[in-house]
Amino acid sequence: MEVAGSVAGVSAEPLVVACDVVALVGFTVASVAAALMLLPEVGARHARVIRGLVLGALGIYVFTAFSNVLEHGGITAALDPYEDYIEILVFPLVAYALHESRLALETSRRERAERRRQEEHALLSTVMRVLPVGAMIVNPEGTIVFANETARELLALEEAPDGTLEFTTEPTCAPMRPGEAPALDLRKLGEGLTVRGALCAASIGARHLVLSVSSTPIPAVASNESSAPGTLVLVQDVTDRETALQELMDAQTRYAEALEYAVDARTADLLKANEELQAANEAKRRLLANVSHELRTPLNAVIGFADVLANGLAGPLAEEQAKQVAMIREAGRQLLELVEALLEAQWLESSEAIVEVRPVDVADLVRSAVDMLDPLARSKGLALHAETPETLEAVTDARLIGQVLRNLISNAVKFTHEGGVTVRLLDAGERFRIAVADTGIGIPKEALPRIFDAFVQVPGSRGEKPEGTGLGLAICKQIAHALGGSIAVESEPGSGSTFTVELPKEPISG
Repeated sequence: MEVAGSVAGVSAEPLVVACDVVALVGFTVASVAAALMLLPEVGARHARVIRGLVLGALGIYVFTAFSNVLEHGGITAALDPYEDYIEILVFPLVAYALHESRLALETSRRERAERRRQEEHALLSTVMRVLPVGAMIVNPEGTIVFANETARELLALEEAPDGTLEFTTEPTCAPMRPGEAPALDLRKLGEGLTVRGALCAASIGARHLVLSVSSTPIPAVASNESSAPGTLVLVQDVTDRETALQELMDAQTRYAEALEYAVDARTADLLKANEELQAANEAKRRLLANVSHELRTPLNAVIGFADVLANGLAGPLAEEQAKQVAMIREAGRQLLELVEALLEAQWLESSEAIVEVRPVDVADLVRSAVDMLDPLARSKGLALHAETPETLEAVTDARLIGQVLRNLISNAVKFTHEGGVTVRLLDAGERFRIAVADTGIGIPKEALPRIFDAFVQVPGSRGEKPEGTGLGLAICKQIAHALGGSIAVESEPGSGSTFTVELPKEPISG
């Protein structure tokens, strides 16, 4: 197919020639179109020149094409001499316009890049200026080639004639931590030394500061020719922070010393008080033991002779005499119980107390205690009975368990006016429980927390005057703990109380 054919009578030869010219000057038709579209980016002055050249060339090209149409119609043969001249002018103009467009576009791109560089430089300069930390760049020779305002003021720097910076007064900088090199050694810093928060006590003129110095290697900017690494150095005045920290540490030290002194003094007071208390307890123990032993002998004599009189062994007694002798016997018995209780309590508290364990049948111990105190219960019209398994073997101290049983049962009988007392023995695996329940007057709720304290006598729920020494329950608690067990109470005023002792079947080591 011939390219030179006509389209609507228009010769395609000028267009082909134009494309050839575009190719000769280093462009393509697509690049020409792109160049025309990018005209707004090349600046107003260049755009007007290029646009005029391109439009003029296109106008001449249109004129040439139109003349071809007229010639084809035989209308204008007079234009033939000008056609060659016009074509000769069109293509150089188009090539020139495209060349100018490319130059203008490249110039515009360079200008935009320069503007961006200047904006970035201005931003970096602003950041460095307002940075609250001193920033410096040190070249490999140890020369400061840049410093922001904070660094200049902090380190008293001034600009030298060659544009570098130097100290107006050479600072001294002593490391504050063991093993750290001088933090402001510019020679070492310039060689690319990496430092992380080194502290130094600096003297700069009349100022004495604590500086925190950090550094990291960066590309140098000292000269256009050098590509050797430099170092970015950050310097911060931490004098206030370190002073406050030191004051805090000093205060902590003083507080610790004062606290230690107070603790030592208090410990000494407590040790002295403990020694005095132990001495007083020992004196009390000896006194009670001596008094108890001294009282036991005459009491036994009093009770013995009262029994002789009461039984008529010394002759018959009149009714009033018999009543008086009975009062002597009861008073002696109560006094002897008190002496025995004191001796028992002192023995349990002393270091001489030894638990003697052996295999025993606890069920038999319970039944024996119930049998022993049954006459006392019957004298008050009360029912006393035991609920036990046939046997319950344990390795424990039979004497101490008997003491607990007698104390709990006698207390229950004492504070029960009607009903009865039940003693239950329960097997609880590796342990056993003894529960003494009564239908007596009960214990007020507010008195329960101190019911096991020594010499505490709690009135009944109806205000009954307590009897006894106030040592029975305290002795039960001491025995339970000595055997590795515990004791507890549940009570409802007016409905009775239940005391439960729980003990191990085997001795607990340690």
